[in-house]
Amino acid sequence: MREYKNLQKLLIILFFILSVVPLFLVTYLSYERSRNSLYKSITENLTQITRDKASAINNWIFERVSNAKVISKSPWIIEILKHPQTTYKSSELVSYLKLAKESYGCYDEIFILDVNGNFVIGSDKKEENKANKDYFISAVIGNPIVTDIRMSESTGKPTMFVSYPIEDKNGKIIGVLIERIKLDLISKIMEEIKVGKTGESYLLNKEGYFLTESKFAPKCILKEKVSTKGYENCIKNHQGVGEYIDYRSKPVLGSYLWIPEREWCLIVEQDVEEAFLQISRLRNTTIAICLTVVLLAVCVSLLISTRIVNILKRKDAKLDIQMKELLKVEKLSAAGKLAAGIAHEIGNPLAGIINCVKLIQTDQNKEGEKVDKYLNSISREAMRCNKTIRNFLNFTRESELKIGKVAINQIIEDTLLLITPQASAQNVIIDTKLDIIPEILADGIQLKQAFTNIILNSLSAMSGGGKLHIQTLEKNEYVEIIFSDTGTGIKEEYRNKIFEPFFTTMREGTGLGLSIVYNTVDKHNGNIEVESETNKGTKFTIRLPNKTGEI
Repeated sequence: MREYKNLQKLLIILFFILSVVPLFLVTYLSYERSRNSLYKSITENLTQITRDKASAINNWIFERVSNAKVISKSPWIIEILKHPQTTYKSSELVSYLKLAKESYGCYDEIFILDVNGNFVIGSDKKEENKANKDYFISAVIGNPIVTDIRMSESTGKPTMFVSYPIEDKNGKIIGVLIERIKLDLISKIMEEIKVGKTGESYLLNKEGYFLTESKFAPKCILKEKVSTKGYENCIKNHQGVGEYIDYRSKPVLGSYLWIPEREWCLIVEQDVEEAFLQISRLRNTTIAICLTVVLLAVCVSLLISTRIVNILKRKDAKLDIQMKELLKVEKLSAAGKLAAGIAHEIGNPLAGIINCVKLIQTDQNKEGEKVDKYLNSISREAMRCNKTIRNFLNFTRESELKIGKVAINQIIEDTLLLITPQASAQNVIIDTKLDIIPEILADGIQLKQAFTNIILNSLSAMSGGGKLHIQTLEKNEYVEIIFSDTGTGIKEEYRNKIFEPFFTTMREGTGLGLSIVYNTVDKHNGNIEVESETNKGTKFTIRLPNKTGEI
């Protein structure tokens, strides 16, 4: 009797090993592989987002310094600093600073200080002395500076300053240009993140205080302090990714990057629960299936082993005592046959179980591929605002036209007011011949951007000086705007490519400027032509319909 029980236990164990163990092994390896793959994909995506945002912020701050450099070279500013008693250009200079402030859209104010820190002129009326301010002290000795984010004494809001020394033609510092920056665009850069519902990115200074708003902690800038493992690792190791508890005491998967130029810590995080939602579902489904298969395997093994043992018992009862030796032989033979029968009996169910696991695995891999495909696509739109981000967005995002009556000549004059200082600095003469033409229905802001891009393109082609002629006239059903320069011209093999995105022959620039021009003109149902001759110059002719109907 004991032998039968032992045999039954052995059969149950063998059946369990042959059916359940391979299933557990395949399931475990599949789960671990899926989890590791998903973890790698998520961490790579978070790391790439962190790098892209750091690049976007550095580029944005670099542009603010470049703006300060361009504005500081204005002949009007130099003239009024050298001759403070000169007032006949003051109103024009104030208009110029206000136009620069409004055009760039990221400044609270732009103002000029003399070498003693006294207010000279600005876009807003501020006359207090700034001689004791760090941004003045650095710039007045020739060192441009971008301050850390701080609370503004005048507005009580977070801000930062860019200061740039103003030099006369002999290189002598005669004043300082100050830009007080609004942080809206930095916050916008940090808010634009597509990592689920719990994904967020934020900046911390070296003391751990928030420099941008957090999704889960509003009004925290320079008030709330973070001391998470992500922040501590960022201070020590400067770059990395991993799981830790965030400032909300919730487990997150975070990527961190130190921005040495600013001594800022940039962190991108997502809740672990959301990040591993798909793998959690896979785990739960796999566990349920495994438990079901185990229960089924136990039931089947008990049934088969019991049946086998009962058969053996019945055979033993029928055998005569005199046939004991033969019975032993028969038992061995029966055992062999039964083993083959068992193999046959469990072969089909085991094959079905394995196929079922493979189907489940295949379905889950497809789901994983969908997740991978989705995560790999976000890494690739961001890895492209680096350096030209914002341009770029501007090029690809379809913005709606805001149509109204506009005066083309006025748009050109406003554009030249901003461009003239740079042209003067390059010894480029700009002359205009603006005929009296009717107002047209158009988007004035987009046309101004297009005209600015063409003029800047011409200035780039005349780095050693030259002449730019701008003409407007009414011709049949169109208004023509003509830009003719005496620059280096465009090689014949490049003329069919100049309006293609990212095509450029210049060392600097993104190659999006003329593409934006082309798209803007096209959206206004106009057309643009280019004529160019190497080393003689280039002529752009824009034709816009002067009909009063809808565009």
